[in-house]
Amino acid sequence: MLAIDQKYTANDLNARISFKIRHVTWGRVRISLPALLRRKDLMDALKIHLSSFPGVLSVKAGYWAASMTVRYDASQMQREELLNQVARLTFQDLWQMPRETASRREDHQVSLRYLKIATGTVGLSLLLGGFPLLAFGVVYPLVALIALPIYARAYRCIRNEHRLNCDFLDACAITVGLMTGDVINASLMSMLVHMGDYIRDLTAARSRRTIHQLLDFQENDAWVLCDGVEVQTKVRDIQEGDVVVLNTGDLIPVDGQLIKGELIVDQQVLTGESMPVHKEVGDDAFASTVIIDGSAQLKAVKTGDATKVAQVVRLVEEAPLYETKIQNHAELFADRLVVPSLLMTGALLR
Repeated sequence: MLAIDQKYTANDLNARISFKIRHVTWGRVRISLPALLRRKDLMDALKIHLSSFPGVLSVKAGYWAASMTVRYDASQMQREELLNQVARLTFQDLWQMPRETASRREDHQVSLRYLKIATGTVGLSLLLGGFPLLAFGVVYPLVALIALPIYARAYRCIRNEHRLNCDFLDACAITVGLMTGDVINASLMSMLVHMGDYIRDLTAARSRRTIHQLLDFQENDAWVLCDGVEVQTKVRDIQEGDVVVLNTGDLIPVDGQLIKGELIVDQQVLTGESMPVHKEVGDDAFASTVIIDGSAQLKAVKTGDATKVAQVVRLVEEAPLYETKIQNHAELFADRLVVPSLLMTGALLR
């Protein structure tokens, strides 16, 4: 979580994030946020928060002007809906966002940048292949630039794991290409490596975004019975033991047990069931599932990070940390080919 500055009082933290609309076009809106001027950490938190919404295509933050430009798919999201998401946020909401969420770099954007440069370098190498001096002054520096991440990964593997991996073999191939003047193959090798990196990072980014969308309902409102009166409250403020009032079309906000009424619930997002499930008094219902029909009262048993959907999200987020058995075999087999490949190349060069 972001560390809260001591200069902020309780009233400051509970204040809403004020903004002004500066420019509006179809599928695009630019807003200014004077209160976030020179607060890059909070701007980043808001940027990542807005990027997680379905229908949002891109979010660009102007830190020096405290402005934010959002491009969105107007067929999926209305401008008023987007602005309401900003209007309901408080400084406390931004402070409580995890640090890794606020500062996470979009790896696939970095990979795409390298891929674009590598693709351009391949084109230049083809054009200037017949002009060695010109290629040496223009293409060689570009190949060296795009090969830096490959060299860095190979170096880290040697330093930390004391072994040679595929990155080392790629780095050797690029180096030999540059030393022998075969700049076309060197640039093409770099482009193929960065293409693989981009596909991997893009897949991971889409998976992260889909996962985080499962928990977006924590910012929604729900109706809770308080002394027999229905009171509107934030989903994140619901406590265990509270009685939540549910109606057709609602997203169930917590894990709990029905104490009154009946429901037809779509649980596909959580369990994968294709058919809706009938729920009656005494049955369990789960957060993030959708009510197709019926009305009921649900006693909250688990809320927030304790719900089943939060546990599923946590498991999926942790899954990439553990390599699969097939991946282990593939990487081990590929890495074992590095030394024999180098020895065979050395023998052929003799």
